[in-house]
Amino acid sequence: MATADELAAEFLDRLRALRAKVGRPTYRELDKHAGLRGEKLPSSTLSDLLNGRRRPQFSTVMTFVRACARHANHAGLPTELFDPARWQAEYDRCWNHANAPVKPQPALLVWPVEDFTPSAAGIHRAVSSADGASRAELPTYVAREHDVELRERLAAAAAEGGGVILVTGASCARKTRSVWEAVRTDAFSGWQVVRPRDADQLRGLANSTALRARTVVWLDELQRYLPEQPQHGLAKEDLQALWQQHTPVVVVGTMWPDVYDQILNRGSDETAGSVLKLAGGPVQVPDRLSDAELERLRRLAADDPYLAEASADRDYGLTQVLAGAPWLVQRWAQPRFSYTRCVLAAAAAARRLGVHLPLPATLLREAARGYFPDRRPAPREWFRQALAEAEKPIRDAVSALVPERDPDDDEQAIGYTLTDYLAQHLAKGAGIEPVPVEAWQALNTRHRSGRDLRPGTARTQSRAVLLGRTPVPPGACRWT
Repeated sequence: MATADELAAEFLDRLRALRAKVGRPTYRELDKHAGLRGEKLPSSTLSDLLNGRRRPQFSTVMTFVRACARHANHAGLPTELFDPARWQAEYDRCWNHANAPVKPQPALLVWPVEDFTPSAAGIHRAVSSADGASRAELPTYVAREHDVELRERLAAAAAEGGGVILVTGASCARKTRSVWEAVRTDAFSGWQVVRPRDADQLRGLANSTALRARTVVWLDELQRYLPEQPQHGLAKEDLQALWQQHTPVVVVGTMWPDVYDQILNRGSDETAGSVLKLAGGPVQVPDRLSDAELERLRRLAADDPYLAEASADRDYGLTQVLAGAPWLVQRWAQPRFSYTRCVLAAAAAARRLGVHLPLPATLLREAARGYFPDRRPAPREWFRQALAEAEKPIRDAVSALVPERDPDDDEQAIGYTLTDYLAQHLAKGAGIEPVPVEAWQALNTRHRSGRDLRPGTARTQSRAVLLGRTPVPPGACRWT
């Protein structure tokens, strides 16, 4: 039985053979023939396709086949060489072959824009009041200066038939709320919103019946879709295929500024960088309000208890208070159960290394042992108690540790990640402590996906230790 790699190589040979049979047209000639049909085949796309650098979109395969057919003009060649049904069958055999384990895929998430709720968009609830009084799901929106640029660029992308808009801002800057408010204006009335669950689902969207004209593709936390290696994540051609199939299609994504800078500065990561460059410069969301915005806030706070309470805090900004930042920091610094800090410290170490996949409970437990106070034996049920406090909602809105639920079983957590605000807070050096040898060993020997460990997040020696390239040092490792 052929392996997946063997089937992919076989499919690649067929593509090369087709090009040879039609006279080996140059990349420029193929792009010209595709352009006669209103399609595009840039050299970078053809290079990826014919050199097997990554899994191709079927739409790209067929654009190539049609360009070959136009170049040859079918002269003396059997028509089945260009038959779409034949190529579809070959593509399915290679990429969806029966030998691969079949796992039911979660349904694509699609909403009419009018029904796209805050929770569906990934907007966190604002924290409840200290007295527990019932309030609306969201506070009144305080219009921001960047909203003008954001809405103009969204409208321009829609008018041009498609495009990517990227919004950057720190955790709790409310960048997702800004985009949600912009998409729900009259300019997008009658549109639909599609939110892919992962890069694989996004790559398949161009050929999905769910995609139609007047679609917003929602990519909150865009970095989750980007690759560590070209064959594992999103490329710019995947996005371009969306509005080549239907028009208009607008893609919106959000990202932390430091993550954005890291990706653009990684010279070896051209695939991820090309996605960001496709969007042009990002719309930047400041985490502090301007004087004009503060004046607007004061007027709105008179009728909104959310805004009134948040604006009274002198230590944190409005958006941070609404997102529960003071209480998240307090849970990190002063948990009721001391072993909760051990669990959170282990999750923080993983996030600082760039591990974005949820950590399984068994791995989190093992890594947390390295943070035990004075290395004393832990009490019975220590992990259960610590996990319960770490993921307990704070003021009905946020938690320090976020469980990732199994799509097939909402009661079952498949792993845990540190909440974004704490990850960003700790990344600035607040409360960071040496990483114990036990935590290094747990992450080194038990983590499932080495490609989740992003370069540039710790000193070279420390990263080498984690990847198993050097022995674990005798003492603790410190972050840079």
